[in-house]
Amino acid sequence: MGGAGRGSPSAVDQPRPAWTFTELWLWGYGRVTLADGREAVDDPVLTAQRTVASLRRWVALDRDRHLPDLAGAVNNLAVDLSEAARPNEALAAAREKRDMYRQLVGLDRASHLLIFAISMNNLTLRLAEAGRPREGLGVARETVELHRELIELRGEAHLPDLAGAVNTLAVYLSTARRPREAVPAAHEAVELHQKLIALDRPAHLPNLAASLDTLAEALAGVGRSGEALAAARGAVELFRELLEAEGEVRSPDQTIPTAIPRRLAAALWRQTMLEQIHEPPA
Repeated sequence: MGGAGRGSPSAVDQPRPAWTFTELWLWGYGRVTLADGREAVDDPVLTAQRTVASLRRWVALDRDRHLPDLAGAVNNLAVDLSEAARPNEALAAAREKRDMYRQLVGLDRASHLLIFAISMNNLTLRLAEAGRPREGLGVARETVELHRELIELRGEAHLPDLAGAVNTLAVYLSTARRPREAVPAAHEAVELHQKLIALDRPAHLPNLAASLDTLAEALAGVGRSGEALAAARGAVELFRELLEAEGEVRSPDQTIPTAIPRRLAAALWRQTMLEQIHEPPA
């Protein structure tokens, strides 16, 4: 459903905005002394927790000035907790961050709308990790509407984020066994990614492949096996292209990342299942 980094300005991986002075000062202290006197050096969760605790004190002194910093720090904590395989704690942090940005949007919608939309997108990931698909569906719907609003306000520079959000919504709809709603969302995600791929094929090819796989699942859910098979074959073809590209840019002693082979294997499995349904052996 897409990734999201700590403090990133986009649903896709991009550089983090500049740290505030307060954040830089706090993050400079990576050593945390434990109750028994031992030091936990460079533990990302403990460091993030310390940053959040310190910023809460700053917010208590000047809420309007420091609330954006606290929201960013809570976002980073959610990411670190997720990476530490602590999904329930990560989800709690992501919810708190969402609530903070909702407050900020209420005060200045134009300034905080983008980061609010991103925080909602990140929350969909945390909900998926915590196994909360019903709640995630509602969040995914709101995320799509926020990204549509951003495009109306700021133009098509935000099209990649909208495409990713629509695909995430389609995934959640399929997971919730609402394939009739998932199909139009999945179609839209494919169309948006096809538009993007015409502008920059290498950058958007992985997302087009993923959205075709989502579309195949949605179409299969409503019994349109022929169309589902065509979408699945399209996804397999693109994942193979990505795998070949990975191999071409790496030296023989380097291993190919596991994400693309894993996705290709899943897409091939879906294609095989659909072939058995749509083209049963004589």
